[in-house]
Amino acid sequence: MDGGGGFCWAKHYAGMITDDKFLAAADIAGVNPLLPPVVFSALFERAIENRDGGSFAGFRPLVLAAKFRIAVEHVERTLAAFAQLAIVEGQRLVNWAK
Repeated sequence: MDGGGGFCWAKHYAGMITDDKFLAAADIAGVNPLLPPVVFSALFERAIENRDGGSFAGFRPLVLAAKFRIAVEHVERTLAAFAQLAIVEGQRLVNWAK
């Protein structure tokens, strides 16, 4: 929900940052293990902003890559790993309803 000032508030699950699926995504994508939880958090925030049931439409890998000074290919490979692991499907977070 909008907390005023344009901010949206949401809760994430305990253990999200250290979830083994993110380590698996890092291994699949060949990226630093810190990247998948950051990418997921960015997708999660975008889905909150979209307010449409888990869609992260409008997420821009290049913008995230520029903000964190990493190669856009790393973000794209992480997204592909998320799809392989059924974390995302298309431009939607699979377990949004949970």
